[in-house]
Amino acid sequence: MSIDFLVKLRDHSQAIADAANEELERKRPTETKDVGLYDPEKIGWKTATGAKGEFQAYPERNIEPEKTPDYISLLGDIKQHSGKLYKNGQFYWVFPNKITIGRKPITKS
Repeated sequence: MSIDFLVKLRDHSQAIADAANEELERKRPTETKDVGLYDPEKIGWKTATGAKGEFQAYPERNIEPEKTPDYISLLGDIKQHSGKLYKNGQFYWVFPNKITIGRKPITKS
């Protein structure tokens, strides 16, 4: 293979990736576009205890959440970060049911 071929292959691959990213951005749900403009303190957190200690969760297990803008935006933000998020001294995660959010303060070991 020649260098020219590899350069063209790289450039065309990048163009394809750019086009795919643009299309994905256009199709992204609007509820997650303004990520970061929410207040997690406005969510009705409940204290719970798990295998790794005490944490807060919303909604409680087997309860449908009140889908407030703060809840929807935080859930979208966490999902955009592969289900885990560190923000403002808190560690947030999404439970396997994909609607329950957990949080606990970040502790330094």
